[in-house]
Amino acid sequence: DLAFSQTVVHGAFSLRVETGELVVLNGPSGSGKTSILRAICGFVIPRAGEICVNGMALTAANIFAIRNSLSYLPQSLQMNGITAGEFLEQSFGFKSNACLKPEREGITSLLRRFRLDEELLTKEFSLLSGGERQRMGLIAAVMLERPLLLLDEPTSALDPENRRAVVEFLLEQKARRAVLAVSHDPDLCRAADRLLSLEVVS
Repeated sequence: DLAFSQTVVHGAFSLRVETGELVVLNGPSGSGKTSILRAICGFVIPRAGEICVNGMALTAANIFAIRNSLSYLPQSLQMNGITAGEFLEQSFGFKSNACLKPEREGITSLLRRFRLDEELLTKEFSLLSGGERQRMGLIAAVMLERPLLLLDEPTSALDPENRRAVVEFLLEQKARRAVLAVSHDPDLCRAADRLLSLEVVS
C-alpha cells in the first residue's frame, strides 16, 4: 500500500492508498496534483513530510527499489526516433524488468482492449495521435505489473468511448494493485473509490 504525507504547493496533505482502491485527485492548475505523483516517484522533493511506498520511507538510498514497485504515466509522452512497438519494449531492456516482458499475444490483447490497431506497432511513436500515445503509455505502464499505478490525466486526449474503455480497465486493475490518478474526467471521477479535490493555497 501507499502512505503519503507532505507539503508541496497546497499546504498540508495526507493520503493513504491501498491495493483494491482507485483514488482520483482533481483541482485547479497549480494545486499540486502532478507534483504529488512526481514526489512519490522521487522526481520532486517535498518541503516537509514523508512518503512511504510498501512500508518503505522514500529516501535516496532506496529510491530505485521504490521506483521498481510502481509505474508512472505522465500526461504527455514525447518519444522521437522509435516505433510504438519499440516504445512498448524499451522498459524490458532493463535487467529488473526483463522477466516481465509479455508474449506478443499479451500485447495484442491489450491493444484490442484499448481499441488500438496492431499495425500501429510499426508506426513511429511521435506520429501517433495524442489519444493513441496516451493509450500506448497506459499499456506500457500496466505491462510492468507493478503494485502501484500512478496516472496523470490518463484519459484527457480520448473521446468518450475510449475514455469509458480506459475507466473500465482501471476498475479491473484495482483488484490487484493500488491506482492513484490525477484526472478531470467525469467518468473516472465517478468511478473512483475516493475523489480528493485540491485547492491552491496562497
